[in-house]
Amino acid sequence: MRKIKLMPIDIDEVIDNVDDLNPQFQHSTCVKGVYEDITVFYCGICRLSEIIGEVWIRIMDKSFVETPRTITALIDSHFNLGYERIQSTAYATDLVSDRWMNYHGFQKEGTLRLFGPNKEDLNIYSKLKEGVWQPEQQ
Repeated sequence: MRKIKLMPIDIDEVIDNVDDLNPQFQHSTCVKGVYEDITVFYCGICRLSEIIGEVWIRIMDKSFVETPRTITALIDSHFNLGYERIQSTAYATDLVSDRWMNYHGFQKEGTLRLFGPNKEDLNIYSKLKEGVWQPEQQ
């Protein structure tokens, strides 16, 4: 199995115009997953509060079967840094992102109507630290 190395990066390596970002996201903890000289993915977690983080993921090379497990381990490692909730959003029409969020253990909480940059609907997902209260699934 190929081993993906995690390397810290600055967010401006991923985002062209950092100044246009919400100021909170300018201070994301960002890494890139690298195998040999191939950048496989970028991932960042922004601390929204003492216990809440917002994760973003950008896949660059879809051929690596190790990517999902590596990203799940990376996200879960942040629960050891004091996070109790990690959340993310994805376009409501993006079924691939929905499957990815479910794979990583996130639960869909609802839809944010007209919340996207061009007034698209976004789904919001969350993953809670083990042991933190979670409502029963309906």
